[in-house]
Amino acid sequence: KLARFTPADRAMVSERIRKAGGRANYEAACRATRPDADLNSLLSLPDLISALRAAKVEVQTLPGLDAYLQLRLPGGHWQGVNLSESTVSVPSGQAGGAAASESYVYAAGLIGQLKANFNGNLSLTGLINPTLHIGPAQMQLGTAERPVRTTNLYASAVFDELSRLMAHAASGSVGLPRLGMTSDDGQYSANTRVTVDGADGSIYALVGTMEGQVRMAVHAVQDGQLALPCDCRAIPLERTGDLKTLLDWAQQGKAGLMVYAVKISDLRHLTLTPVPAAQVNVVHP
Repeated sequence: KLARFTPADRAMVSERIRKAGGRANYEAACRATRPDADLNSLLSLPDLISALRAAKVEVQTLPGLDAYLQLRLPGGHWQGVNLSESTVSVPSGQAGGAAASESYVYAAGLIGQLKANFNGNLSLTGLINPTLHIGPAQMQLGTAERPVRTTNLYASAVFDELSRLMAHAASGSVGLPRLGMTSDDGQYSANTRVTVDGADGSIYALVGTMEGQVRMAVHAVQDGQLALPCDCRAIPLERTGDLKTLLDWAQQGKAGLMVYAVKISDLRHLTLTPVPAAQVNVVHP
């Protein structure tokens, strides 16, 4: 996988692995930080295909390439979706004396491929264990034991749009800061919060600067508030409603925060609307 990274990202990860004392130690540390964090967003590939066919979406697979799907909506054209890099084999026990496995696809990878290669409706409904709509097909993600947060599945689409806005805002300047993502783990009791004028369940993107870096998180309003991914009492957190100002703060090493209201009708079509700084009030734990 490192071979597909940019040289800068490959060097950064390689250095982290070296400092951790090797790959095994690095992987163990990652698992300790987020144990099985992505496994709750896996979809059975055969179940996915069955759900599409049940909704009258034609599906064809190629011999030996089950993760490459050709899809056709009623009255439409064939569209190819390559899920090979988002598919994993999970052991399912013994079959005929040999180890058997089942193919699963990461929901985030599935959504990313559909965004790029599928022209039908692509949307999510619900905040916890959402329903994924692929054309006329529907399927639920997550379980009561292993819930999936819709905010984490929106994050990639928000990341793409924010990256575009950052490049436009920084046009003509030097050194666009790196943009990173922080997942929504639902653990907010010790976090700093901000109040916004949005209904509970509304989706917002929190974009912050720290030590020259820019990080974003996608959260839903709860009790009129949004949780930041930190306890920020010791941080002199400036607020702005202007992205160019936020990027200037990043270059200066200042800590800053900008909040966007996120409107998503389809995962390919979203809008980010800046919230004026005067409407963002910080509430510490």
